[in-house]
Amino acid sequence: MNFNLDFMAWRKIALGVSIILVIVSILSLGLKQLNWGLDFTGGSLVELHYPKEVKVGEIRQSLTEAGYEGAQVALFGSTQDVLIKLPGSVSDTLGTEIIKY
Repeated sequence: MNFNLDFMAWRKIALGVSIILVIVSILSLGLKQLNWGLDFTGGSLVELHYPKEVKVGEIRQSLTEAGYEGAQVALFGSTQDVLIKLPGSVSDTLGTEIIKY
C-alpha cells in the first residue's frame, strides 16, 4: 500500500492559521493581563492549622480590623487548614502576629 500525502499543498492555510493564533494570543495578553503571583508582586503566604473548623469570613474580618487590608483568605485541604495571602511587604514575625487574631 503506497500512501502519498501532499502536506505542502496545505502550507498557506497552516501559515494563515498560525498567524491568526499568534495575533489572538498577543491580543489576549494585552487585554486580559497576567495574574502575577506573590513571587513577582511581593507579599507573604501564611498557612495555619486550627484544632477545629474555622470560618473564613471571621478570619478575613479580623485581619481587616487588625490593619491587614487586601488579605486573601481561603480554606485548603480541610475546614481546619487556612491559607492567607498578604500583599506588600510585611514583617518577619507575620505568622505569630496573625495567630493572635
